[in-house]
Amino acid sequence: MSSPSPRRSPSSLARYVNTPDGLDKDVALQAAEQRLQSIRPDAMNEIAVRVDRLGVLITSAMGDLNPEQAREVFDAANAVYSVVGTFGGAFLGRVSQSLCELLDRSIERGCWCQEAVLLHYQAMQLTRQKHALPRAEQEQIILGLERVKEKVLSA
Repeated sequence: MSSPSPRRSPSSLARYVNTPDGLDKDVALQAAEQRLQSIRPDAMNEIAVRVDRLGVLITSAMGDLNPEQAREVFDAANAVYSVVGTFGGAFLGRVSQSLCELLDRSIERGCWCQEAVLLHYQAMQLTRQKHALPRAEQEQIILGLERVKEKVLSA
């Protein structure tokens, strides 16, 4: 005798898609995109606030950080990373991801390199320029940050 299969409740969107009187998948995706665009300005402001908070934490840190302070800086960097990807900030996303990895591995090792962390923050600040950096320059910056991160973590 087989056991009954557990029935999952459909998500709120799945309930309306592909039903006779429900939304068409393309219409649902278009509505979601329009909603994202409507909240984009607020989200971009939130990203700026999070980057500023990260900057305050980094610049106020002097010398060695205790684990709690290092975790607070990591959480602030991760907060930037978690929001930026939704809104197409590829460069800022990659910089914040690199910073999160640097901080995470630094916390594990019990070390802190203020210069490397500050360098990542300065790269984040480049996204606030009036004109976007060309992709080739963004790639050079990312490669440089990766080299710095690996050098710090291999020491």
